[in-house]
Amino acid sequence: MSSKLRNRWATKKGTRPFRLGIMLTVGSVNSPPGRGTAPTPSSEMVRCVSRIDESRNVRQVTDLGVASRNKMEGQIRMVADMKIRAIRATALCCCVLFTLSIPVAGQTMAKGMVAEKILRVEDGVDEFRDYLERRGDNARNTTATAQKSGRASGRRSTTNTEARKAAAQQGKDELDDALDDLNGSTNRLRRKFDATDKWVETKAQVEKVVDDGRRINQVVARGNYGSDVARLWATLRNGINDLARAYNVPPLGV
Repeated sequence: MSSKLRNRWATKKGTRPFRLGIMLTVGSVNSPPGRGTAPTPSSEMVRCVSRIDESRNVRQVTDLGVASRNKMEGQIRMVADMKIRAIRATALCCCVLFTLSIPVAGQTMAKGMVAEKILRVEDGVDEFRDYLERRGDNARNTTATAQKSGRASGRRSTTNTEARKAAAQQGKDELDDALDDLNGSTNRLRRKFDATDKWVETKAQVEKVVDDGRRINQVVARGNYGSDVARLWATLRNGINDLARAYNVPPLGV
């Protein structure tokens, strides 16, 4: 608007040119440079918006990371709990099986088979006793013959003869006593075994048989009884060990 027109309009309208000037000034500041074009955002505003977006993305990523970590920790705890429960269950089963293994394993064998094992032990004891009795009779006969020969010839020393007799008698008595104990424990096993259907309940009697056999094993190992005694005892010991295994009792050593 030209200065003449403004002056003329101001003369007619009073203070309106001042207001129009303010409107023109404000319009020139806020209006875009070109007609119909959008205002260009400042660089400061762009950086601010970018920072807001970045902080929002970081917050989302952080939330996802925390959620994933919590989920992973929960899965790890679940797996650990399952493993602990499995270990406890396995340990409990092992304890139960260990407690019940002896009667269960033994009772699975038929009673007739166990009876045969007991019979072999009984036969071995009887054969051993018969041999010792025959050997004692032969020893007594030999001693009597030697004494008669010594009196007739006068060459044998009475002191040496008595010492040998005493040593032989002591060894014989120790072996006979141990065999008598084994015979008694075998008889008790037979009586208890025949009176029950649950033959595994006679385990205590089998343990006593093994203990008495262990004593004979020690006596035979210390003494010099000859090859016949060693052979008979080896057969009897095998029978005792076979019976002990049926009851899960520790067998005799060789």
